[in-house]
Amino acid sequence: MGLFKSYRRLFLINLFLFFVSYLYGQEYFFKHYVVEDGLSHNTVFCSIQDEKGFMWFGTQDGLNRFDGYEFKIYRLSNTLASNTTGNVVKCIYEYENQLLIGTNSGLFMFNKETEKFKSIFINNKPVKQITVDRKNIIWFNSGTKLFYIDKTLNGYQPVPSMAPPIIAIDKDVDNVLWYASKKSIFKQGTNKIDTTAYTLPKDLQHLALTNISLALDGKILFSTNNSSLFIYDLSKGSTTPLIDNDQGLDLIRDIKVYDNKDIWIASESGLFIYNLESKKLVHLQKDHSDKFSISDNAVYSITIDNEGGAWLGTYFGGISYLTKPYTPFRRYFPMSGKNSISGNAVSAIIEGPNETMWIATEDAGLNKFEFAKERFSKYDLSHLSSKNEKLHKNVHSLLIKGDTLF
Repeated sequence: MGLFKSYRRLFLINLFLFFVSYLYGQEYFFKHYVVEDGLSHNTVFCSIQDEKGFMWFGTQDGLNRFDGYEFKIYRLSNTLASNTTGNVVKCIYEYENQLLIGTNSGLFMFNKETEKFKSIFINNKPVKQITVDRKNIIWFNSGTKLFYIDKTLNGYQPVPSMAPPIIAIDKDVDNVLWYASKKSIFKQGTNKIDTTAYTLPKDLQHLALTNISLALDGKILFSTNNSSLFIYDLSKGSTTPLIDNDQGLDLIRDIKVYDNKDIWIASESGLFIYNLESKKLVHLQKDHSDKFSISDNAVYSITIDNEGGAWLGTYFGGISYLTKPYTPFRRYFPMSGKNSISGNAVSAIIEGPNETMWIATEDAGLNKFEFAKERFSKYDLSHLSSKNEKLHKNVHSLLIKGDTLF
């Protein structure tokens, strides 16, 4: 494997593993963005990436734009001076180079050039989802009603549809509108005549639909009020359960599909990733001993960006960002109560025999890493520094000659 270059004052170690046998599965390392980083609020309900690459986040206290370096905050307070609940942004949709913003008070349009908000529909009820169909008609749900915007009626005029009380909307790969009531899922038809595409079968009639996703062509992903996720195949007419609350799933908030094979589920009990090919399930939760875990278990939204990175909006922990997965890097850092490297300040790395690596740190002494077992061992050098009890922790360089480590 050769001699590794020495590094000083690294916060963590990134080791490229040249042997495929060492890659035991995808590692998930999240970067966190919170109020201290410029975010307006640590409760993040939604996010999108616009056509220019900017990330937009809806929070408990306004709209945030992120350019990769810093946040810029936009609040609706000036538009709704007498109603501060308007600052709660529940959903965002890019439309004709502007942003449609759903708040606790209604629907707004945000002009990205003038950076001004325009009220479209105020009813003091949350707008939970927004989409645009193949005819370029804007649809949104507020309360239990479905609305569409007919631009021929005094500019932007919301019109209640004839749909039953609904709980979720989405569009398929052909930009056809779908919406769900508690027991059925409907598909937008021609001439405003919609069809019932799916009704919960008898063995599921005791449940109620809570969310839908049409991201997979020819299939409907839907969640129910018992914290379960199902997939319905439109061509086969079959319903298959994927995940339920026995696997730890609790209150599904968002459903996204990554690369047509991984289903990402945001829930009150963390992030779930279900692989359609292997049928394997990954459950990611906050780990207080792991600074790179997701920042909060209450995950409300998922956005996959143009580079394949994932942005998670959480209720208490701001934003958790995961770079594009399946990169052959592993990270090792101190973790309380777990087998891990002992220090943060790595000063030297050298290869040892039998697929081992010796690691010197300036703050916690000497470590050995065994690749086959993925295990760290810490070596006590205190007997070498009788005059200065801290000297043994500060190891600057390493050399192996024969069977001896210097």
